[in-house]
Amino acid sequence: MEIDVIDPEGRTWYIEDDYEEAYGYWGGWWYYVGSERDRVELGTYEVVARDSEGHEISTTVSFNRPGSSSGSGFIYSEDYSGDRTGGAEMLNRASNLSGTKGVSDLTISFTVDDSQVINGWIWFYDDSVEVNYITVSDWLKGTVNGGGGLNTNGALNTLNISAAELGDLGSYAFSDIAGFHVILTDGDQYAPEDTYYDHRSISAYKLFP
Repeated sequence: MEIDVIDPEGRTWYIEDDYEEAYGYWGGWWYYVGSERDRVELGTYEVVARDSEGHEISTTVSFNRPGSSSGSGFIYSEDYSGDRTGGAEMLNRASNLSGTKGVSDLTISFTVDDSQVINGWIWFYDDSVEVNYITVSDWLKGTVNGGGGLNTNGALNTLNISAAELGDLGSYAFSDIAGFHVILTDGDQYAPEDTYYDHRSISAYKLFP
């Protein structure tokens, strides 16, 4: 299988030979050139899949400004140090992460200062070297701050989760949870359906003490 991704400027992106069977997609389709590694051109991308006999199937994917269904130019991450003229900042990552974990519940705190953020969730992991994925929590908007909504103005957010609320962890137990990422999403363009989104940010990894 060969895959080409053509960006809005006609450049073909490199695709890593890494198929995620559990999720049904190929990974690693990023185009990095020097300082460009922390920015992505907005617009329509063409994805072409080609088998060994030359048969092709293609589709298009549009990347828009966070919180919008349109836009031109580019988006850049917090790490981008190049010229930002004509660009739009990607969603900020959650910061000031902290967490405590008991026998049957856990608490996570974080801040985000970005009005584009609408919702999000938590990824949990065990303590293996490979940081194995365990489960995804419910959407943050209805559960964080005791159901009071997600603070996006830099104020502290607190999420309390019991083992029962996490539900079925498959082959894992609540005691296996060792760390987490906070995932934040946009989605204002899809209101009132606030679980739809185009962009997401992934926080630093945080271990429970």
